[in-house]
Amino acid sequence: MRVTDNHAHANPVKGLGFVEVAKRFKEAGSVAIVFAPLLSWHYSVSVTSSESYSRVFEVVLRGFKRLRLRQGVSLARSPPLSGS
Repeated sequence: MRVTDNHAHANPVKGLGFVEVAKRFKEAGSVAIVFAPLLSWHYSVSVTSSESYSRVFEVVLRGFKRLRLRQGVSLARSPPLSGS
């Protein structure tokens, strides 16, 4: 069976980074993984404006660029918790 995860999270600031999560997923037999950002406070980012989300996206994109698997990244803010 070919397994993918279409909504995975990693936290290089306070937990497992993108490379480690992808490595473990691959070792378990996966073929693809799509990372989505956690909420801002998981990355120690205080959101004070819509521009603050760029720091969250930068964390995810830096991790994404370090991977060597077939992968994708989903960048979107969480409207219910964004304050706007």
